[in-house]
Amino acid sequence: MQTVAAVVPARARAQAKDRVELGCRVVVREARSRRAHTLTLVSPGEADPERDHISTESPLGQALLGRRLGESITIRAPIGELQYHIIEIT
Repeated sequence: MQTVAAVVPARARAQAKDRVELGCRVVVREARSRRAHTLTLVSPGEADPERDHISTESPLGQALLGRRLGESITIRAPIGELQYHIIEIT
């Protein structure tokens, strides 16, 4: 007997999620520039900012965890406060 994951195409498995969690791909829009960024939330050992893999322990990762589609977050950075709007979660 095959498991459901084995017979369901990968595209179908990458459905929208209700909340941001470890392993999610999140698209955020920067409030100031209106530019969209696609990020993947990963464990600290897998973090790779050059590949947009953001640690769940980073300020941005912590701010995103548990948030829902449409919510906004604000983080403090050395360059000042940054605001993002969550526009997609998969």
